[in-house]
Amino acid sequence: MRISSLKSLLAITVAVGMMACNPLSKMAKRAKEVNYTVTPNPLEMHADSVLIDIQGSIPAKFFNKKVSVEVTPVLEYGGKEKAFKAITLSGELSEEEGTKISYLNGGSFSHRAQIPYEDGMQKAVLTVKAEGKYKSATKAFEGQKIAEGTNITPYMLQDDDKPILGADNFQ
Repeated sequence: MRISSLKSLLAITVAVGMMACNPLSKMAKRAKEVNYTVTPNPLEMHADSVLIDIQGSIPAKFFNKKVSVEVTPVLEYGGKEKAFKAITLSGELSEEEGTKISYLNGGSFSHRAQIPYEDGMQKAVLTVKAEGKYKSATKAFEGQKIAEGTNITPYMLQDDDKPILGADNFQ
């Protein structure tokens, strides 16, 4: 009986130890420490497209050496979502391709993407959704709002020019 309880205790200890070794949980808790800057803010529509330029900075001792994270900017508007092209960030020892981020020093990244404009995007919110991968484990991080609204000035212009003809008084 004593041997079976020792085996149970050992199994529980191993399970807790394996969960504690997963760096994704620590990263998910600290996800709000990653700083994002969007240019322009609010977003702007040009030539029927919405273009974003995101600069991000990751603090020191945040990004585990063997983790990779896929970051996807998503524009949410009127109950719809439109995802921009994703960027992959990877730790120094990660086998995934992507922008390498140092564990000791942190790092930075930039990402530029565009999507076609659709009606309703003027009242949009740009969020960043991230999913981390470590060995065979994956974890979705909480989304983070980084910009709000889309400037659609070209749609506000009116094409109603009216030439006025009249006599001139030139001499």
